[in-house]
Amino acid sequence: MTKRSMLIVGGTILLVLILAVLNSDAALIPVQGTYVGSEPCADCKDIDTVIQIRDDKFSVRTKYLDEADYGFLAYGRVHYHKNNIIELGSDSKLYYRVEKNGRLRHIGPNRHKSGYVLHKAT
Repeated sequence: MTKRSMLIVGGTILLVLILAVLNSDAALIPVQGTYVGSEPCADCKDIDTVIQIRDDKFSVRTKYLDEADYGFLAYGRVHYHKNNIIELGSDSKLYYRVEKNGRLRHIGPNRHKSGYVLHKAT
């Protein structure tokens, strides 16, 4: 095999690997950590939210402000999608876009941005 043939084969392999990464369902930005913030609420002041992500598992803890003892805790698996989108949950799914600046931006299932962002705490 000539040098030129080896370069062509090597370049082709590299291109295939790059295309495989770009087309994979894995989020390209690391997401492990704890994210905190407030979400809008229709019938209370706000909803404090804490999301913890470790590997392929998550927990979501919420507290409704102005409601003494109301909130919920959920656990499950993280599903990674293209374009740095993660899906939390199985029955009632939450979708977030992972941003480069250490934030999770809530998006709906149709991938439209909403108004709230969670910031990385750790």
